[in-house]
Amino acid sequence: MRVLCTLAITFALGAAHGDRPCAQPRWTVDLVSTYHLSSFGTARRPAAWQRQRGMLFTSADTLVVYYVVENELTTLERRKANEGGGRFTLEAVFLDERDGHELRRLQWPTTASGQSEIYGTHGGGLLVRTGGMLYAYSSDLREVATRALPTNAANLHDYWFSVIVPPGNLLFLEHHWYNRPGGPAGDQKALVDAKTLRTIPNPSPGDVPFWPQADYLWHDLARHQSQPRTPTSLRELGELDRELKSEKLGNCVASAFVGIPQHTEEPSCKELELFHMDGSLWWQLKFHDEIGAIGINGNALAVVLEHWPWDPFDRGLPPRPVRINFYDTARRMKECSIDLEKIPSNENYDFAVSPNGAFAVRMGNKVSVF
Repeated sequence: MRVLCTLAITFALGAAHGDRPCAQPRWTVDLVSTYHLSSFGTARRPAAWQRQRGMLFTSADTLVVYYVVENELTTLERRKANEGGGRFTLEAVFLDERDGHELRRLQWPTTASGQSEIYGTHGGGLLVRTGGMLYAYSSDLREVATRALPTNAANLHDYWFSVIVPPGNLLFLEHHWYNRPGGPAGDQKALVDAKTLRTIPNPSPGDVPFWPQADYLWHDLARHQSQPRTPTSLRELGELDRELKSEKLGNCVASAFVGIPQHTEEPSCKELELFHMDGSLWWQLKFHDEIGAIGINGNALAVVLEHWPWDPFDRGLPPRPVRINFYDTARRMKECSIDLEKIPSNENYDFAVSPNGAFAVRMGNKVSVF
């Protein structure tokens, strides 16, 4: 395997932020030239499948990089229920954390429009989500369970949303569909065991004690049982809309539990509260920019910061990536930062944190482990 010289890449943070840049990575590898993967570049208007990618540590020794690729087919295969017709594939490459050499590679058929993602589960297993399927794997990558996520082609909109629930024992599923505007519709939510893929009957807040995102993903399981606001007039609707836009611009507080593995997108808050498992506050962090995502594993914490542009005409302007901060939560100390502002507009990034304190960053086609 060809490992790129780490001296050729510099991860420096602008002096204007006053942060210490991360040291040179232990290794850097080009996923395209070394493993002949397709480019991770971003199209000007990327399709849904081009945004399905990520990274995670399945253990302290193994890093997984995954993404969806479009296959060149002269004729499509016979379409299988929930799996597509063979044109799109979710591909995962398993790398050795020590030096970046390839350990193995796995592939699953998927669809262009559905969610494709790989989650780490409690105990070192994997849960793979393709367009219409779930696959559960043990820590030695044996397939132990599958589950279909059926849709109805007659519906105008039919979509399954999924997200892993910290610390990785459960998966949250939401099935949203409607037949036509003003016609039949449905929105069903469920918790699924991440190993057996069986639905948890009668879920309660006690099933998800370390899942702050329940506050907005499934209110019935939220820690704070305040009643959701339903506007009853145009004036109240306008007030609620302004409040939501204000929250998007940072007037909110994100929360997580130290030591509980997770990798979540956050609602663009400018504060992060970290709690002990007993619910007591351990650390509070405040930022100038908005939080885009956080990752926690062991004592390692990563926080992605973004800047939302002023958008008075609601044109849907995307946030601009600023940097990734890395922290040691045991010592309540910031370790270093990686600048994201110099990433070319046609490239993208990702990150992952390991239980042993290491962290990985992908910038474009190159992955580095620190």
